[in-house]
Amino acid sequence: MWIVLIAVFLVTSVYAQQPGFQQPGFQQPGFPPNNIFGNNQLGGVNNQFNTGVGLNPLQRSNTNPFQTVVVGSPVVGDARYCQPNQRRCWPSLRDIDRFSRALQRTYNVVSFQQGGTQNRVGGSGTKKLIQSNFRDQTQYQRLAVLKNLAEIRRPAFIVRAMNRWDVQYAMLFAREHMLKLAILSSGHDYVGRSSGNNTLMIDMRGMNNVNVRSQATDSSTGSAVDVDMGTTWERLYQRVNQAGYNVAGCNARTVSVAGWMMGGGHGPFVRSLGLGADNVIAFELVTADGHMVKAAQNGTVITDLRGRVRILRESDLFWALRGGGGGTFGAVYKASIKVHRKRQVQRGIVTLNCAFTLYADIFEVGRSFIQYWLRIKANMPNQWSGNIKTSSLNVTRGFNESGSIQLNLVHNGPWQQAFPFIQQVAGFRNLRFGNRLASEFGRCIAQNRTDFLQYFSSMPREQEYVNTYVVNSLMTDQALNNIQTLDGILRMHHQRMSIGINRNFLVSCTWTHLGGAIRQVPAGQTSVSEDMRAADMSIKCDATWFQPLARDQAVMHITQLGTLIRQRGRGSYINEPERNLPDWKQRYWGTQYARLERIKRLWDPANFLTCNPCVGSDLRQTLYPIRGAFSRYASGNVHSISLVALVTALITAILW
Repeated sequence: MWIVLIAVFLVTSVYAQQPGFQQPGFQQPGFPPNNIFGNNQLGGVNNQFNTGVGLNPLQRSNTNPFQTVVVGSPVVGDARYCQPNQRRCWPSLRDIDRFSRALQRTYNVVSFQQGGTQNRVGGSGTKKLIQSNFRDQTQYQRLAVLKNLAEIRRPAFIVRAMNRWDVQYAMLFAREHMLKLAILSSGHDYVGRSSGNNTLMIDMRGMNNVNVRSQATDSSTGSAVDVDMGTTWERLYQRVNQAGYNVAGCNARTVSVAGWMMGGGHGPFVRSLGLGADNVIAFELVTADGHMVKAAQNGTVITDLRGRVRILRESDLFWALRGGGGGTFGAVYKASIKVHRKRQVQRGIVTLNCAFTLYADIFEVGRSFIQYWLRIKANMPNQWSGNIKTSSLNVTRGFNESGSIQLNLVHNGPWQQAFPFIQQVAGFRNLRFGNRLASEFGRCIAQNRTDFLQYFSSMPREQEYVNTYVVNSLMTDQALNNIQTLDGILRMHHQRMSIGINRNFLVSCTWTHLGGAIRQVPAGQTSVSEDMRAADMSIKCDATWFQPLARDQAVMHITQLGTLIRQRGRGSYINEPERNLPDWKQRYWGTQYARLERIKRLWDPANFLTCNPCVGSDLRQTLYPIRGAFSRYASGNVHSISLVALVTALITAILW
């Protein structure tokens, strides 16, 4: 019998460590009986004309992007947090080993040591990864490298989180050792806010569960999808499409749900389905003090470190997360999003792609096209979304041409509804330039699609790793209809484009169409800025370079273009940020910022979670190591697991 008891004890101990086990003091964030949340817990539209970096004729280098992160050289981190030379707070190998053992999968902490070696922590000690072996270096480099290779960061520790408990443990470990925390879901942030030198970086790319709920009482559409924040839009589109739904999502395959949605999020259905932030039902996150929280429109559920559940009727945190940006209010690991039933027609998506020469001989074809477009755009139905893109790629031959202008549209509905507007766009072909028709300078192609996934899957894959610098401004049609504004933007863009071709960098601009369903949401309902609600276009211009020596020239020319579009526009899109923007609070959030800052102070009074530019990044910090924040909590859970196993074994003995 004692052999049976020991076996039961061991089995129960193992089982108790699984995520589904309800541990005393480590309760999974559930919902109270009244269940106020219901019944369950970058770039433009690409097409054959797009000039993504992968199609760029100037790109000659086959450099491995993972070689960008150099292992062994010392790095300088944020001095307000603990640094490797501060032994009083910096975690020892024993601390790291204990932390690694607490995670869902051991060996899921990868560390960078400044002494020239790189460590993978786990087991009884530390396994050295020899720096001279490139294959071994890649383990750290593949996790640390960001999509924008111009933003080089060397986190001290990378936690490969697999579930919410890993995120919670990482938060508590960072608080105990006063480590700066960075949260990465896909690594696409243009200014590197998802990483940092000497930080503890939570890598959520392993968290990609998707659950479509066909009956969701918490969704105004009656259906929803629960998605982990590391899920890419390519994966989410596939799962949602299989279930018969559409979702307001992003244009890029490899971008994840998290930062895109919390920054507002515009995409291929933005004018018909609204911003990503407008479609969120609830967020689940770990706050700066380690508490599990579910935030929704009708209240907030908090599960503290002792498993005690509190319900707040206030929804300020939910409001802040819908447009206030990621990485500052907490570590968001899951969201519930409205999905929309696909139209019950044989073919429910129509795409329209046009490409014309920007300049041909003495003719400014591009300017004429935009002027024509602005006239007919006023009557464009909300089912149409998309963008205009100006770039260096030529689209015709036989003329003294320079650059191209492309129109990329997606219609959320059948061909019969789309066709009248397609005819209006096609009218541009009959405009004359001297003795030539506009049709000689380009063409338009309209295609009927079974669904959006068919179109999305046919798009060329974007190049993930580039050196780039981005500027952005929100613009109204009224501002663009001013010929001086339009001429100024196009001519400066053309000058920078011509200079870049000769100096090994490219300049392109994407003019994303806004309006439509975005304006149907009251300005104060989310933390998305009033300027974004009022804008007709979001203009993003970027410079991409291919040799290190070209960087300074590329940045200088694109910032000059950025200054011009900001002067002509009002407000900027937080997901396409520019470095060192002096009036960033006003440009990204406008009148919403004061409330965002109050919510930040309430949920993170020490201002432990910070990034730049982010809400509260200029607030005073009161940082200090919280002794035992992780150690006591992890130890308490181990003891509780053993106690549960012992009680179970005793009950079994009695019944025996």
